[in-house]
Amino acid sequence: MKNNNIQISYLLLLKKYWFVAALFLIITSMRLFYPGADPPVYLESSGGLFGDEAAHAFNARNKVLFGHWITDEFNPVIFNPILTALEYLSFSVFGVGLIQLRLVNMVSIIMSFLILFAVLKKNSGIGIASISTLILGLNYVFIMYNRLGLNDTFIVLPMTATLFFWQKGLKQGWFLFLAGITSFACYITKASSLYFILAAFASLAFSAIQQYQKEKEIKNLFYPIAFYFAGVILSYACWYILFYMPFKEEFTRVGESWVRLAWPSHFGRIWKNLDSFTFAKYMANTPVEFLIVWIYVPIFIYGIIRDWKKTDPLELFLFFWLIGGYIALNALNYKPLRYFVAIIPPMCVLASFALCRFWNLVKKEFRFNKESTFRILFLSAAYIFWIPFFIKKCIGFNTILRIIYPTIGITVFLILIFSIFEWMKRNAGPFRWNKIVQRCTRSAVIAIIAYSVYINGSYYLRWFNDPKYTVIETSREIGSMLDHAYIAGLWSPLATIENRHSCLYVGNNWFNYTNTFDRFPITHLFLWDGNNKEELRFFQRAYPEIMENANLVKIFSIKALPVRLFKINSHLN
Repeated sequence: MKNNNIQISYLLLLKKYWFVAALFLIITSMRLFYPGADPPVYLESSGGLFGDEAAHAFNARNKVLFGHWITDEFNPVIFNPILTALEYLSFSVFGVGLIQLRLVNMVSIIMSFLILFAVLKKNSGIGIASISTLILGLNYVFIMYNRLGLNDTFIVLPMTATLFFWQKGLKQGWFLFLAGITSFACYITKASSLYFILAAFASLAFSAIQQYQKEKEIKNLFYPIAFYFAGVILSYACWYILFYMPFKEEFTRVGESWVRLAWPSHFGRIWKNLDSFTFAKYMANTPVEFLIVWIYVPIFIYGIIRDWKKTDPLELFLFFWLIGGYIALNALNYKPLRYFVAIIPPMCVLASFALCRFWNLVKKEFRFNKESTFRILFLSAAYIFWIPFFIKKCIGFNTILRIIYPTIGITVFLILIFSIFEWMKRNAGPFRWNKIVQRCTRSAVIAIIAYSVYINGSYYLRWFNDPKYTVIETSREIGSMLDHAYIAGLWSPLATIENRHSCLYVGNNWFNYTNTFDRFPITHLFLWDGNNKEELRFFQRAYPEIMENANLVKIFSIKALPVRLFKINSHLN
């Protein structure tokens, strides 16, 4: 009898949340289809889109296949220990391969969706939770990166875990200690995510001030922040002792190389980078969500100015997460699209908040007073600057037309509908008028969501209908055509992910680039033609005699560019 009651309870729960169950089934399936397929070549210009996922698993692969974590100067295990440990677990259980590598991120991102849904459902109800899951789950750019074994996707898991503990910590302070730990986990997963720790702190401080205003207890002002920073500081101390101190020279060397690559040298450069609005241009493939958030920002800021005591702390956290990441990452000199993957979740969730507010909009009698006058002036001034600025700076003219045409069509349609209803208003009571407005606003929300699904779905289907497998096929072919090879190059981890050959990650001014052929028994080079053949030119410049005697074995094609496999015939000193 007890088992029957449990089964009935599960059936009733499924009946109540069938839409949510179906939604999670869809977003999970979209990430699991063709797990070994390449990402779209046009998704990002950087070669890291194809080469970095195997490189991140370098130490885990070495440990499983050869019994050693560290074999040379390239050691992602010390820069990203959490992801490396999970990749090692996957390789140990399922074997070494590209799909096994990607499985870690696929599982982590589904866990992230479950956590995010639970947080939003508790904070704002199942409506916002469902719409957020729908918009984020079907976001084309997010899907494509969720399938790859990059730390740029994995970081979403500790970020959503931080959001979960942060929310619970507003009621039970000790959870903020766990939020501090998980937020520092974001930093050791991706050092450029420091903005996320600041966003968590700023929104927590705001919430503490709100609570102090209500209860006038000084402990409410300091205890939450103390719990949070205790978690951050303890995590930092463990990381410093276990990872930084033993590998201080490596951290220093890599840090200096990264600063040369990405860090702006002066304020003028920072301003120029921010003026490029790179993230906005990247979002041209998913323009609806970005445009909604762009329009929503002045309204959200006005809401804080009007009555900060009623501002939702979680929504403020998401706002700081998005804006902090937007500014911090746009300020960098080097900022490929994958760097911005971590701020797509707050963008989509804030878009859902905006749509839900519009969904619940009911016309009220308008009266001129100080508050309404200030609201009109503030929002008018904001949008007079905000919308033209968006059109001029954020995206190209062709893209804006692609967004504007359907938007104008929907707007004209709604204007006609509102005009008809305005004419009908003379014979309609206030209640009926409110119902009419409500139906119109909700129709508009449905139309916007449908258009977003259409755009993202169109891009996804383009990839789904013609999957490519160049990475797996190339690695397997190299495995069969060579015998006990030791392959060097930036993409050497890619070349060996599906075979048992040894590889050496060589990057000019980064890793293993000095006296390479004297220190390592290199048999082959695997060099991509991207960046104007920069890698090939480096080897020809640094090791001219060796490259002169090298034989070109085969030219592969990955990311629509040649990748050259050379055989090294002699090791010259």
